[in-house]
Amino acid sequence: MEHVLKVVKEEEEEEEEEEEEEEEEEEEEEEEEEEEEEARAAAAAAAAAAAAAAAAEEEGEGEEEEEEEEEEEEEEEEEEEEEEEEEEEEEEEEEARAAAAAAAAEEEEEEEEEEEEEEEEEEEEEEEEEDFCV
Repeated sequence: MEHVLKVVKEEEEEEEEEEEEEEEEEEEEEEEEEEEEEARAAAAAAAAAAAAAAAAEEEGEGEEEEEEEEEEEEEEEEEEEEEEEEEEEEEEEEEARAAAAAAAAEEEEEEEEEEEEEEEEEEEEEEEEEDFCV
């Protein structure tokens, strides 16, 4: 009988050991699954961070490009304004030259008229002198 009890006890101990081993294996599997889940979560977080960084970089580049375009537009506008000012100055100078030329021509015409008048007066005086002398 003792032998039977001993055998039963040994069987029970073996069953307990097997159950413990199974529980340990299950725990190890659960731990592995948890570690895998954590690794996946970490990878997802890293991917999200990388995507956010890429988006921020792209946005930064977009803003830089936008600023450069605005600066170029401003420079073009300034150049256009300068060209317009230069054209206006040239037109004013041309108008001033034309006015000066017209004034010079008018003055020359007046001088010619004065000379003609003087010549006529001299001729009249000469005629009067001749008439007087005769």
